[in-house]
Amino acid sequence: MYDFSNRLKHLREIGGLSQLDVANKIGSTKSTISRYENNLMTPTLDVAFNLAKTFSVTLDWLAGYGELNQFDDNIP
Repeated sequence: MYDFSNRLKHLREIGGLSQLDVANKIGSTKSTISRYENNLMTPTLDVAFNLAKTFSVTLDWLAGYGELNQFDDNIP
């Protein structure tokens, strides 16, 4: 199941980051992060890779594979 939006929001919240914080980390905008989190837009592979790298998770996990809390202890 594709669960990118929920997982991105989960990572952001447990990391204590705002949408603007995440946007700044990956060179995007707050509105774009909001669109990702609300399933209004799907990131390119490059953006998804940057998000996964930022949060120290795998692309597979970000896309919906594995347990939701699998990487919670690794979030910066």
